[in-house]
Amino acid sequence: MDAPAVRIGILAFPGMLQMDLTGPYGVFAAAPGAVVDLLWKDTLPVLSGDKLLVAPNLSFAACPATTHWQSLDLLAEFGAIPVRERVVADGNRITAAGVSAGIDMALTLVGREWGVDAACEIELAMEYDPHPPFGVGHPSLASKDLVDRLCARTADRQKLRADAVHKAALRLREACGPSKPEPSCS
Repeated sequence: MDAPAVRIGILAFPGMLQMDLTGPYGVFAAAPGAVVDLLWKDTLPVLSGDKLLVAPNLSFAACPATTHWQSLDLLAEFGAIPVRERVVADGNRITAAGVSAGIDMALTLVGREWGVDAACEIELAMEYDPHPPFGVGHPSLASKDLVDRLCARTADRQKLRADAVHKAALRLREACGPSKPEPSCS
């Protein structure tokens, strides 16, 4: 039986890290029958054929979600329930925290769409067996001094990010209006 044809869109945006894009891209590109598109949009829905890939009004209201630890609390601006996990899959939404977690997320999606065997084959082909040399890739593993230094160094960027998230969440609330019901997580 042929593998299902799936078209995957990866959204690129200003300031994203190259690994945020190429890690998941490498996984998806190896999935049987997958077509991977790089997308560059910021305000309009992204459509591919008859499938909605990304929509600016996709709701995370009351849904668990994750992201990089420095921005985790910003998810609440969109009504999401912030969860400190590498990957959070809930219904039709899946989120990842940090660069290498994007690979974990992509492997999780491949496992869902093509089966665990396909995901395992891709993981092995990539030799995805992370062993970080210093073991401080999360604040729970790093010294307080290191976390404080990084937070101080990235404070300006985080302020810009928080401002952008606040504006985007406000636009979303204005566009959806209070009378529209929030979609469920599933």
